[in-house]
Amino acid sequence: MLGFQCVCSRFSEYAREGAVMRKLLKQQGFFEFATFMIPNIIHFVFGLSTDFGQRPFLLIHYLAIKSAYEVNRPDKIYFVCAQEPQGEYFERSRAYVEVVKITPPDSIFGHPLMHYAHKADIVRMERLIAYGGIYLDLDVICLKPLTPFLVGDKAVLGKLYEYFKYEPKTFLRKVLKFFRLHDPGEIRNYVGLCNAVIIAPPNDPFILRWYDTYRYFRSKGHDLYWDEQSVQVPGKLAEIYWGEVDVLEDNHFFYPSYDEWGLRALYQESNAYEDAYIFHLWESLVYEKHLQHLTEDMIRTEDTTYNVAARRFL
Repeated sequence: MLGFQCVCSRFSEYAREGAVMRKLLKQQGFFEFATFMIPNIIHFVFGLSTDFGQRPFLLIHYLAIKSAYEVNRPDKIYFVCAQEPQGEYFERSRAYVEVVKITPPDSIFGHPLMHYAHKADIVRMERLIAYGGIYLDLDVICLKPLTPFLVGDKAVLGKLYEYFKYEPKTFLRKVLKFFRLHDPGEIRNYVGLCNAVIIAPPNDPFILRWYDTYRYFRSKGHDLYWDEQSVQVPGKLAEIYWGEVDVLEDNHFFYPSYDEWGLRALYQESNAYEDAYIFHLWESLVYEKHLQHLTEDMIRTEDTTYNVAARRFL
């Protein structure tokens, strides 16, 4: 066990070194001339249920698409849907996307897909297996180009943590610092690898391996197994088949997280996160409170982390 921990620690060091190298290469303009192993195409999936999950195509969805286009300058953006949404913001989005109509899957390996979110999980993986590229959820905002992650030959996924804040007593703070544990005042729980952002070449071995685990899919909707295949399973697979996937720390794609403090940081505070390439908005958790009635004027005039990031794309 100790030897395995040492190997994992060494691999983490290599991963960090790789991130530093990518940053240096970017500063020197390397990615302007690099040949990408992963195609610079983006896939969005929406509208796999007849009622669109009881959520219309909103301003945040339009800004997800526009930011993806302006920041990444992809060769193509595919908007994959069973039916096209209606409204001003989707009409404005048409300038950036190619609409792809599909019939959503009803099952996977004989297991019924009872929730549209799980259907979308399958569609995104099948698109990446067939075409490669970048999959993004529609509740993101792009901040920096993802091109540094396109030069590799394997899938790229980001860690997801849930954070718990506390105010440690002086003695505990000293103990944590002494043992070089996580920053005092913050405990984090590793959840897995989140499928809201996936970068992969076509027919990627890790994505194929992950897809094959859906033979054991067992969720019926919002239940105990809701994110088992989409977040927990890839996290476990990456620990075993670590050579098949590049795993990024959460600060690139999924920080702030979906916990109480993360949502406050996104929607009530105004903070800068220099390492972030993307903010994930956690729409399903904050739709009614923060996103349903968000307007362009609010984005222009109210300084929150999300609003400041999204403002330049209005």
